[in-house]
Amino acid sequence: ESIIDFTNPNIEYAMRINGELYKSTNGGNSWGNPIVNSNGSGVHEAGEWLTPLIMNPDNQNELLIGKSQVYRSSNGGTSWSQLGSISGLSGDKIYSMAYAPSNIQIIYVASRKDVFRTSDGGSTWTQLNVNPSLDILSLAVSSSDPQKLWITQSHYSSGDRVRQSSD
Repeated sequence: ESIIDFTNPNIEYAMRINGELYKSTNGGNSWGNPIVNSNGSGVHEAGEWLTPLIMNPDNQNELLIGKSQVYRSSNGGTSWSQLGSISGLSGDKIYSMAYAPSNIQIIYVASRKDVFRTSDGGSTWTQLNVNPSLDILSLAVSSSDPQKLWITQSHYSSGDRVRQSSD
């Protein structure tokens, strides 16, 4: 995963395997030490091979990273705090995350088999009844309707690669 600050292209974030996150402030010419590691606990625990990282569409300084929980930085990665507590991941890590662009208080996260939503910016999480037939790969939320969600699934299964929900 990688993100470029939408207000300053010199600020870049790049993820290495299992959730080690780096930040460059000079357009990628140098990276320094990781701002998030993958060998500790909390935000520094190991994440998925491709650990999800997203930027708030209204605030370039707010980042979310998904490990076994969701962690937020409101200062460009200098410090992190856990967003509520997601229960029901069954030992899985978070594999995908998405803001609802029309309401940034609504955030969706997915492990390979479960999808969760918060409508209060991360204080409380609700598990959704998705029941995917295959592993979940990614999430997308409508730009105008925060309740409209798509998930993509891994592997090929005719007629069952993308699922959509309006509620």
